[in-house]
Amino acid sequence: AKRGQKSKIGFGGQTIRNYVLHPEQYVKDTRTGLKVSNPGAVLDGELDAFIEAYLKWRVAQDQTVDAETKSSV
Repeated sequence: AKRGQKSKIGFGGQTIRNYVLHPEQYVKDTRTGLKVSNPGAVLDGELDAFIEAYLKWRVAQDQTVDAETKSSV
């Protein structure tokens, strides 16, 4: 980036999940909207629900981009 210009923030510049431990207890994925009410399990590594939700979300994102590309041609 040239001096005086701001470059786009890459890796690490986006919040993926919010962990709320008090007074409520849940973990919410900010991209997919998935909310799990057992943060202890997530912190222990049980991420399957988040992985599945992300993959479904990503496929939907790709389909949206493909549809927009086809409609603009």
